Amino acid sequence: MKSWEMNKKNYIDFVYNGEEVSKSVKYNLYDKNIKMYEDIKEKDLMYFNIEELIDLMDSIPTTAISVKDNVYSFISQYLDYQISRGNISINNMVAIDRKVATSVHKRSTRSRYISMHNFEKVVNDIKRNSDWQHIIALCMARYGIKGKDSEDIINLKINDIDIKRKIAYIKDDSNNIMKCIPVDGAFIDWCKKAEDEDGYFGKNIMKTGGNGRGDKITEAVIYSRTKKACESAGYKRMSLNNLVLSRKLDMILDIRKERKLTNSDFQQINLIFNPEASAGSYNSFVRFYESISNGDIVYKATESTETLEDPKAKEFVEKLKTELEIVE
Repeated sequence: MKSWEMNKKNYIDFVYNGEEVSKSVKYNLYDKNIKMYEDIKEKDLMYFNIEELIDLMDSIPTTAISVKDNVYSFISQYLDYQISRGNISINNMVAIDRKVATSVHKRSTRSRYISMHNFEKVVNDIKRNSDWQHIIALCMARYGIKGKDSEDIINLKINDIDIKRKIAYIKDDSNNIMKCIPVDGAFIDWCKKAEDEDGYFGKNIMKTGGNGRGDKITEAVIYSRTKKACESAGYKRMSLNNLVLSRKLDMILDIRKERKLTNSDFQQINLIFNPEASAGSYNSFVRFYESISNGDIVYKATESTETLEDPKAKEFVEKLKTELEIVE
C-alpha cells in the first residue's frame, strides 16, 4: 500500500471510528475518484497545488453533481485534518470555487486539447478586456512552459529566450540550463508585450502589480490572473496543465505524420518539458493520446522500421486534428 493510500485509510479510520458503513463509503469514494490521480502524481493529496486539485476535480469520471460535491468535501476535510496534524499549513481547496469545481459538463477527454489555432483566438478575445500580465502565463503554458508549482512561468526572463534560434531556456537558481523549449515568433512577441507593459514591476516576464506593495508572484497569483483574464472574455479558466498537454500532443502528432508511434516518442517529449518526469506522467500522456486517437497503437521502441511505416500517416493526423478543432 502506497504512503498516500495509507494516509487516507488512517484518516478515514480516525474520523469514522466505529462507523463501518461510513468507512466503506468514504474509502470507495477515495478509491474510485482520487487514488489514481495520486498514483499518477506519486504524492499525497495534501501536497497537491491549486492547479493539480482543479485537474483532479475535472477528471472525476461521473455525470453526477452529488459525487463531485462529495469528493470536494472529502478533499477539503482531509486537508483540514492534515493541517490540524501540522503536516501542511494551507488548505488549497478554499481557493477553488466549489460551484465551478463540482459542476458537471459534457467535456470529453478530447476537449482537454486546445489547438494553437483556437488558443490564438482565445488570446485575441481576452486581449480586448485584459492586459498581457494576465494573459502571459496562459501563453507560456501553451508552449509547454510551466514547471512544478508554476516556477518556470514565474522565473522566465526575456533574456532567457534566444530570439534568433527561437528557444526558451529554463534555468535553475544557479543559472544552469535545465530545459530547452522550442518557441516561435508569436510566443516571443507575446513575451515582449508582457515585458514592456506599463504599471508592473520586476526583472522577470511575469511581474508584480503596480500597487506599490511588491507582491511576490506565486501560483495563487497566476491562478487569479488567468481566471480573471478568461472570464473577462466569457471563457471558463483554461487549465495550465491542459495547455502543456496540448503542446506535447502537437509534438507527438508531428511525429505521427511521418510514421506510427513508439513509447520512446512519448518518453522523449515528456523529458523535454520535465527532465524528472515520473512513470505516472508518461503513462498518463500515453493514455490520453490513445483515448483521443480512438486507440491508435503505441508500439515498443524495439519495433521494426517496417512495422512503424504508415503510408496514410498524414491523412490520419489531418483527420484527427479536424476532429479536435473544438472551441468550448
